[in-house]
Amino acid sequence: GGAKASTARPRCSVRSLPILAQLAQQAGDTWMRLSEAGGDAASPASEPAQASALRDWLSDTLTAGGVAPLPSLAGALGSETAALSRAGNVQDACGCYYWALRLSDKVGADPPALVRRLGGGLNQRGRLALVAGELRAAEASFRDAFAAFSHASDPVNAALVLVNHATVCRSRARSKQRARSSCRSATLQALVAAGAAVLEEVPSAEEVEQLAEAARQQRRAVDAIRPLRGAQPSFYLASVRQLADDERELGLTLLAAIERSAERGAERGAERAEPAFGRAAESLGRAQALNEELGEAARAQEMARWQGFLYLVGARRERGGGGGRGRTTASSRLTLALRHYDRALSPPAEGSASAAMEECAAACRLDLATFYLSSSGAGAGATAAAGTAGGGHRARLESGLTHARAGLSLLQGRPVASGGGDADDSLVASLRRDLADAAERLLRELIRATAVAGNSSRAETLKEEYRALLSSRTDPKSR
Repeated sequence: GGAKASTARPRCSVRSLPILAQLAQQAGDTWMRLSEAGGDAASPASEPAQASALRDWLSDTLTAGGVAPLPSLAGALGSETAALSRAGNVQDACGCYYWALRLSDKVGADPPALVRRLGGGLNQRGRLALVAGELRAAEASFRDAFAAFSHASDPVNAALVLVNHATVCRSRARSKQRARSSCRSATLQALVAAGAAVLEEVPSAEEVEQLAEAARQQRRAVDAIRPLRGAQPSFYLASVRQLADDERELGLTLLAAIERSAERGAERGAERAEPAFGRAAESLGRAQALNEELGEAARAQEMARWQGFLYLVGARRERGGGGGRGRTTASSRLTLALRHYDRALSPPAEGSASAAMEECAAACRLDLATFYLSSSGAGAGATAAAGTAGGGHRARLESGLTHARAGLSLLQGRPVASGGGDADDSLVASLRRDLADAAERLLRELIRATAVAGNSSRAETLKEEYRALLSSRTDPKSR
């Protein structure tokens, strides 16, 4: 019989391990270059073939030396189709870097540069998975990349990975939002046809948690890069700006959930809203502080306004609950609300302010005017009852009217939106209309309350103001 073919595997001596580690690293670099070039179609035909040959040789040699690849990477490393995609090339690169690390560990070396290379490959693999919509795989890759960069004491790249991880959470939250919008669109017509009340959908717990996780990961990234902000100013500012946006979105989402719970008036909903209230206040407060750090005065003013509005909602809810404890809590939250509104309406905000800041200030005035109008128990019956209860009712109406006047004064002289006006013009028109409506109602209630109190001269003055307001609403030239 003929001689049998030799099946002996090559032996791997300890002295050759550093050389093999270097070869494995070079193989990983080759696969990363292929991925960055966009795959085989954008690279010379010889390079994939040479890299594949080197990979196969390394696989046999390292296996003989007692070094095996990670189980999770073994499939891609042995696949003939892995080299046909960017993700496959990155997968091969990560496997080669892992082999190199195993070899370095056998000779007692722990090269940070090699760990950093592995972190870069894992981060790239996560980014490709994120683009492909594979969020779970992307999150796993980013977690591993963060561990690698942390081990290599590379805070900048570790922060970058945390930013990418936050993007995964944002993508999940957007997916939940789209699903909620789709579900609402599918049922809205049926509810309207049946004559049922249509309430705004409350953001789901999963949606809120993903937004909270995105903010948490972004916060970790900012904390990691903050000590190095002098060396990486652009990255630091971009990270802080994104964190401010994340905190804002989380706070406003929680605020929307609290509002819906207050509208539904359910007792269990109110209990669930209390923890959300604290989280919303924290997120909006952090967003304001971050925007102040960035020098974004308009955004900081907006966050102060939303914090004030949050506490107004809380005060209204506690007051509606009744009881001495509820009234005490409502009074405390009203005090906090006014403090935040005072900050949003500070003299710099209303003095030499931009158009956006003036509109925000007018919105603050509208919030307060509406709150005082609702808290006064507007209506003829309430006015008659309040006439014998002292001046508290009239004081609330006077406060609301003061805010409505101030809001209208802020918008005086601003152009009136026409049919083809832009969004800013329509916002100004909406604010002006709502402020005028609030002023009309407040004047009517205040005229009644003043007449009941027997102050005829004050009532006549208010009637003149009421007639002037009606005239200005019908004559555009007087606006």
